[in-house]
Amino acid sequence: MPEIDAKWFYSIDGDRKGPFSEEQISALLMTGVVNEHTKVWSEKIADWTPLFHTELRKLLGDKQITPPDVAPVDKATPQPRNHVEASTFSMPNTATTRRSMPSTIYGMYDNRLLGKFLYAALMLNFFASIAVIILTLKKKTIQERYSFFTMMESEEAMLLLGAPVLLATLLFLIWKYRATANAFHVAGPQSVTPAGAVYWYFVPVLWFWKPYEAMRNIHNAFVGSGNHEAVQSWWFAWWLSVAIALGLAFVLPASAAEAAASNSFGPYMWWSIIILGADATSFFMAARLIKKLSAAETLRMGQSAVVAA
Repeated sequence: MPEIDAKWFYSIDGDRKGPFSEEQISALLMTGVVNEHTKVWSEKIADWTPLFHTELRKLLGDKQITPPDVAPVDKATPQPRNHVEASTFSMPNTATTRRSMPSTIYGMYDNRLLGKFLYAALMLNFFASIAVIILTLKKKTIQERYSFFTMMESEEAMLLLGAPVLLATLLFLIWKYRATANAFHVAGPQSVTPAGAVYWYFVPVLWFWKPYEAMRNIHNAFVGSGNHEAVQSWWFAWWLSVAIALGLAFVLPASAAEAAASNSFGPYMWWSIIILGADATSFFMAARLIKKLSAAETLRMGQSAVVAA
C-alpha cells in the first residue's frame, strides 16, 4: 500500500499547533516560526521530539545544529538535587485557540465591511455592462445605435464607466490580501503569501495560475477543499473576458467613428456587445464568489478578527 504522508504538530510554550504537512513545516522554518529545537510530533513517533531528531531533519538542509538555549537558574532559590521541572512533563495546551502563524507574521483582519463594499462594486459594474447592452439594442436604427456608441465613447462617459471598474479592482486586491492573511491564521501556511495574492496578477506567465491558486487557498481555508466550482467559474470568466477583449482589439477599429468610416460599424457594434456580455459575466462570477467566501470567512473568523495596525 502507498505510504500516507504524516501530519505534523509542533508545540511552543505548551501551545500545540497543527496538523501541518512537511511543506508547511518547511514554510514555518523559513519564516522562523519554528526551528531545529522546536518539539514536534506525528503518528510516526512516540513522543514530542526536537525537530532535528526526526525525519524533518532533511528540511534543515546543511544547517549546523546549534545548542538550544539554557534557561537561567535562579540562584536565590536553590533546587533539590533530584528536582525536575514540572514543565518537562506538562501536556500541550489543546484548549488554546488554534492559529497557524503568529500575528507578527501577518495581521488578522475584519473583512466583513470590505467584502460588502466589494460585492456592491462588482454588481454595480455588472449592471452597468448589462444596461449598455440593453440601451444599445433598444435603439431602432443603425444611426441611433451609432450616435449612442459615439456618446458612450466620449471622455465623460468613459470616465463614468471606468471609475467603478477601478474602484472594484482596488477593493478586490485589498480584500484578497487581507483574506489570504486571515487564511494563514485559520489554516496555517499557504502556498501564496498575502503580497503574492496581489502581485502575481502582474507577473507574466505566472499570472495564468498563481492568482487562481491564491483564491483556491482562501476557499480551502474558509469553505473547505471540496468543490471549487465557484473559484473555477470566476477564473474562467475572467480570462474569457480578457481573451475576447484583447483578441478583438487587434481586428476591430479603435472607435465607432473609425468603424463607420470603413463601413464596418455593424460588426463593430455586435462584437462590442459580446465584449460587454463577457465583462458582465466576469463581474457577476466574481461577485458570486466574493459573497460566498465573505460569508464563510465571517463564520470562520467569528467576532475575533483584529484589524492590524
